Amino acid sequence: DGETMSLTAIWIVAGEIRVYGSLQNPDWYRYQAKTLSIYSGISYMHSTSSTPSKVENLFIGLSGQLYLGNAYGGNSIQVDSTCVVDGALVIAHPMVGTGNFYLNNGGTLQTVNGEISISGNTGNIRISGIRQYSKQANYKYISSVGTYTTGNGLPDSVASLTIDNAENSKTSLTSSVIVV
Repeated sequence: DGETMSLTAIWIVAGEIRVYGSLQNPDWYRYQAKTLSIYSGISYMHSTSSTPSKVENLFIGLSGQLYLGNAYGGNSIQVDSTCVVDGALVIAHPMVGTGNFYLNNGGTLQTVNGEISISGNTGNIRISGIRQYSKQANYKYISSVGTYTTGNGLPDSVASLTIDNAENSKTSLTSSVIVV
């Protein structure tokens, strides 16, 4: 109803958390829900807790953005069924779990100080199921410190590719990429 609701600590929800605005003050909460759906607005999650937020399903709609972690760390999110990104996912701390990850056409994946990979326990998407990265998606790599590669998950052609390195950092292409 257009009202602001402030919640702190841990949210344990048997159903779905739906976000049509934004979630702010990320150090205040962790999630445990069947589904977290971010339909619009910008939401942040980088709690200093070492325990990951847990969801079975994570959905980021066309107008939604989720910032997971930050350049200085933060907690990860555990996805045990499906993560679908139609909007934007900015990820600075690994996504873990047994689920599947789908970056759909028109979606945006931005990784901070990390790479994306198609399998294994490397990169910022570390869930053990399917990892599908669309050729019609947007990819952005931000390096604030250190040396990184784009990783073997970056498709051979993409809608857009941005590599933004700080003065003392470097991100290199793992393989050739065509921007269409």
